[in-house]
Amino acid sequence: MMSNPYDGDWRQLLTEVERARMLDDIARVSLAVGRRLFPDRAWDDLDIAAGSLAARKSPMERLWFIERLLPDLTRVVHRIMETPVTLPAREARVVAPPLRARRVETAAILTAVRRGHAERRLEERATAVTPDTPENRAVKAFLAALRRDAAAIGDIAEAVGEEEICRAARTVAGRLRGLIALPLWEDVTDDALAWRQPPTHRMLADARYARLAEAMRRYRQSFQFDWANPLFSLPSRETWRLYEAWGLFQALEALLALGYAPVADVNAAANALFAVHQERLTFALVKGVESRIGLLCPDGRRLGLFYNRAYPQRVRSLSRTMQPDIAIERIGPPAPNSAGATWILDPKFKTYAAAGSEGDDMDQMHAYRDAVVDAGGGKPVARAWCLYAGGVDGGARPLIAYGPPASSIVGALHLRPGDAGGFERLCHLLAGWLG
Repeated sequence: MMSNPYDGDWRQLLTEVERARMLDDIARVSLAVGRRLFPDRAWDDLDIAAGSLAARKSPMERLWFIERLLPDLTRVVHRIMETPVTLPAREARVVAPPLRARRVETAAILTAVRRGHAERRLEERATAVTPDTPENRAVKAFLAALRRDAAAIGDIAEAVGEEEICRAARTVAGRLRGLIALPLWEDVTDDALAWRQPPTHRMLADARYARLAEAMRRYRQSFQFDWANPLFSLPSRETWRLYEAWGLFQALEALLALGYAPVADVNAAANALFAVHQERLTFALVKGVESRIGLLCPDGRRLGLFYNRAYPQRVRSLSRTMQPDIAIERIGPPAPNSAGATWILDPKFKTYAAAGSEGDDMDQMHAYRDAVVDAGGGKPVARAWCLYAGGVDGGARPLIAYGPPASSIVGALHLRPGDAGGFERLCHLLAGWLG
């Protein structure tokens, strides 16, 4: 399991452009997989669909949509403030002196007598109106969703140094925060999913609400990728963690390029790598928590691609619990725990600039190879390799192998964002391993 291996400035290992490219790659691969896993949903985010992320480094299409909508949204919300859609509601109120009461129920009189204050005050029931309606809940939830997304875009832009985009996003988020602070919404229940529900007849019959219902529909259809995932706003000091996650998505993209297809039935487990949360496509990458995605091989067999796969002490490991960053396992025939049915990749945010500097990490790869066992005591790990970033000054060895790469039990592969050669070598390596 990877810990922070680098105490210096991360920019010695990756440039700002390469860091942004990692975010783009993760988003692009996620959407490609999401469309295969959940084909009944039109997953999209216009930045990625248009192939423009490399230039913008943040979900600008979403921000532009909110910016264009905001003036009209502000006018409509203020018009709603004047005469909102309401519903009748029965409410209790205290009347003093009691002679002013008009709708006193017998139970209220008996209660007042029992408590000894019938001569001073009584409680009566009256009909009033409330703005706490499905229509107003939807509008409030939509404002909150737009504000949250604008704030997330600001965080992403700040992380990659896009100051102008960051300022624009923060301005939009501030204006939306002001709309949410209007007095009307204090009496409306918070319901984050209300704007995702089908519009009511009353909403469609009122031109003001109907206008917002159409904006909600367009926003739901155009932007369904979870850009609020914490991975997209990691601070610079945690770029090593971003490299670890990017290595997982590079392995996934390489398997897709080799003809392996993501399958929803295997991925339906509780620890699925990809999931749908609040109608948005997202992924689960939690340190120390295992997650996986199933893949259908070209020959009909199946693989499991795991993040933080746990091999527990005295159950699947001869020594301490092993938890590599990336594990690939055969699922189904041949038996998942048969010899040679597991391959391990471990991203390392290191340079390996000097010959032999990879020694300690090779020892760790041998530990994976030798300690992980199956139920019968056999050793299923066929290969255990590192992926390493190298340095921005170049000169890194493309492969560190002890013998022919396809048959070297342990080794390391130089992999950087934007390096087509490194990705091609990863594809060749996996193709040789998986046969």
